[in-house]
Amino acid sequence: MTDWTGLLNWSLAQVDPEPSQDVRPLSEEDRKFLMAAMESIVVDEVKRMKALIKALRLPEEAKSIKAALLEHQSQHSAQSQSQPSSNPDPDPEADARFRSLALSDIVPVEEINHKADEELEAAVVAAKEDALDELDDRVITLPMAQDFYKIGGFPVLRQTLASQKPSLQIKAAQVWSTLLQNNIQCQKWALELDVLAALMALLPADNHKLVSKALGAISSFVRSHRLAERQFIEAQGLPRLMKLLSVHATPGDIKRKALILLRHLLRCNADYRKTARALGVVSVVTDLVGHEDDIDIREQSVKTLMDIGRWNASELAETRVLFDKSQVQQKLQARLAKLRALSNEEEKDAAQFELASVEKLLGMLERNEPMPAQHVATYLDDLPPEEHVVRQQINEAERKAPVALLQ
Repeated sequence: MTDWTGLLNWSLAQVDPEPSQDVRPLSEEDRKFLMAAMESIVVDEVKRMKALIKALRLPEEAKSIKAALLEHQSQHSAQSQSQPSSNPDPDPEADARFRSLALSDIVPVEEINHKADEELEAAVVAAKEDALDELDDRVITLPMAQDFYKIGGFPVLRQTLASQKPSLQIKAAQVWSTLLQNNIQCQKWALELDVLAALMALLPADNHKLVSKALGAISSFVRSHRLAERQFIEAQGLPRLMKLLSVHATPGDIKRKALILLRHLLRCNADYRKTARALGVVSVVTDLVGHEDDIDIREQSVKTLMDIGRWNASELAETRVLFDKSQVQQKLQARLAKLRALSNEEEKDAAQFELASVEKLLGMLERNEPMPAQHVATYLDDLPPEEHVVRQQINEAERKAPVALLQ
């Protein structure tokens, strides 16, 4: 058993009852040493982000890079002549622990005449790519994201979306995705800067990776902000999603993101569903049911078909016509036959969820099965507040007299 009393008495005996007379204020030398030691282990995040923003402002074309370097050299010489004993070119954002992102360090002035234009541009673009990667790591927390806005980062990052270098656009879109994910204040600031329009301008790009990153940022923005959702719709967002889903050459990761965003919009608003039906959403999504390359796309497409017309009788009647026209039941039955014919155990296990979803949707269609009221209730958390009353009214109506899924 531990002798706590003895341990206390021993501890008290080690304390000097009389204060040391050797206590004195820190000397200037000791204070500087202590400050340097503290600074070596504590990173000034805002200071570093200012350096990253400064790097993002650097010119990308060789002609502008050379002009900026020559201007820097001229200023350096003038300061050296006027203040020969002081540091002629202090950088308030410099930090020895990180790569210097000053243009004169990325491309030394003396190398201007020895490097081809392509080399100069490549050096600056590489530095900006590093800055964006580091920035994406730093703004992942809400306080850092808000600090990034307060020091002027948002306008610079928005401008980077319009860069002529696709690699910088891709990384900038990734940073926007991080900033906008579940961050209401940053979403508000991004709306004020019209960031959504800049992201949507990237959707027609030929670079698939760029489209994927832009769509990911848009989805982070639209799926958690009502005003951004409306802006997306008003900017012909639904037709753009339909185009991405209908083009055979669209990569699977883009189709997956487009389906997830489409499902969100279909759940949120009856007008969105009406517009989507008019755009041929049933036909487009039905063609994805048998997507051979991506099980996630197949599963999302079946879920989307369930979401297209599940809310009220008038929508369901209209959807029934579209389902018949697009031969939804026949295509689902063909897919079901393939799933049931799988013999490989690993493939069968992977297809279990898809099989259950296809069977459920087919059952609803073939038996004209009423949709349980609680099935609608599960969607309330995904809807904006103004839609909740409507959803609750539907639940109550179905409890009293269930509405068939498709009449």
